[in-house]
Amino acid sequence: GFGILALLLSALGATMIGRRTGQHLSDVAESIRSIHDIDEDEDLAISDLPLEIRNVVNALQEMLENIRSERDRAMVMTAGLAHELRSPIQNLMGTTEVALLRDNDAERYRMILKGQTEELRGLARVVDNLVMLCTRTSTSEVVEEFDIGTEASIRLKREQSRAEEHSIRIQIIKRGSLLCQGDREAIMLALSNLVSNAVYWSPWGSQVDVSLQGERRHITMTVDDSGPGVPESERDAIFQPFFQGTRKTEGHRIGYGLGLALTREAVAAHNGSVTVTDSPFGGARFEIFLPRRFSAEFIQNDDPERELDMLAS
Repeated sequence: GFGILALLLSALGATMIGRRTGQHLSDVAESIRSIHDIDEDEDLAISDLPLEIRNVVNALQEMLENIRSERDRAMVMTAGLAHELRSPIQNLMGTTEVALLRDNDAERYRMILKGQTEELRGLARVVDNLVMLCTRTSTSEVVEEFDIGTEASIRLKREQSRAEEHSIRIQIIKRGSLLCQGDREAIMLALSNLVSNAVYWSPWGSQVDVSLQGERRHITMTVDDSGPGVPESERDAIFQPFFQGTRKTEGHRIGYGLGLALTREAVAAHNGSVTVTDSPFGGARFEIFLPRRFSAEFIQNDDPERELDMLAS
């Protein structure tokens, strides 16, 4: 009799607990349905919940905040990207329409095409950054060993061509072994973004120094220009996508697009860092600190003799 009574009480208790739990879950579901617009700053406000269900509600609240954060980021990125693309496209259309209004001599057409080439380079840079943005991951999946110095001589030709058009000299200085491990495309795009940024803001006839320094366990890449520099109050914010800085008319930079944001992400994905300070030339100095070796497996299998041979070469 006692056994039967215990079973009945257990079944009754389980039923009551199940119904109460179901009611709590129904309240949570109703609270979620009440959020009609994700743009509204509504939270999941439910009181008197058991600890286990409260943890679920907290997790849902965090997910909602993450969705809103990603939504805001996507809106900023979309608006900024539209601005980045619209300006060069309008310039291309404008110069083409003006050129077609009347006949021009060969020299005039050459000047028009030269200006359009500059705009197309800007578009190509935006597309490169957009592709990297869409394919990036929190940790790089492509790990290969390559020489940053050799790659820099090849990859910076577009920046050098643009610099020559404005009588700007790009000097690449290489010291020590520049062999490293990581995502070749991400690292080189990060460097070319800094160099392109330096060329854009450098005055006519100036110089941009690209210093590549190989140490035992890391590589430092420094880009110096003699442009308007970056105010101290903006030196962290400029790495945000499409950050709009001090007005250019006041002698400072304005607008940074995607380049610096992707540079920081690419470097951070390789456990490195990027900073901006004052350059000896009077402009900005961007410095990338990059560990020579990236993958955990490579670090665990560290071979001192091989490293010395690499540095000696």
